[in-house]
Amino acid sequence: MGLEDKQALCAFPMSLMGNSSRWYYNLDPSKNKVWNELVELFMDQFIFNTTIDVTLGDLKTTKQGFNETFSKYMMRWKNKVSMMVNRPNEKDQISMIIMNLLPAYNKRLLSLPINYFADLCDCGKKKKERKKKEKKKGEIEEKRKEKGNENKDENQKRQGKNGRRGGE
Repeated sequence: MGLEDKQALCAFPMSLMGNSSRWYYNLDPSKNKVWNELVELFMDQFIFNTTIDVTLGDLKTTKQGFNETFSKYMMRWKNKVSMMVNRPNEKDQISMIIMNLLPAYNKRLLSLPINYFADLCDCGKKKKERKKKEKKKGEIEEKRKEKGNENKDENQKRQGKNGRRGGE
């Protein structure tokens, strides 16, 4: 005795998590009115999860891209590891992640005792915040230098005008 189509349509979103939940709630509302059509759309979207076999070697070579933020890299990592049947333990995953981060993150995180994903994410966010502050500080100093050069140029112009008047 299964659910009727209307019941299945109501219950389906409650069974979803992560990417599948985001997919469902971003779906055009007209697409989730007929159960069989929704099932087809879901299968088309997520069938790859059952056909891709992620290995430990795949994880060990999953490196952070040059222009990839820490957060995006972590999401990509978590998506990849979620497709594994036999996942490494959390500590081993954290070690692999740190080794594959860009040097700006890697150098700092290697020296810290990180045992949980939450700690790793906190450290990554703090590093990102420090990087933003340093960038902002650099921009402020650059503006000060520009402002100083503008003032210097104005003073030189004034002195030049005053010098010409005195010599006339």
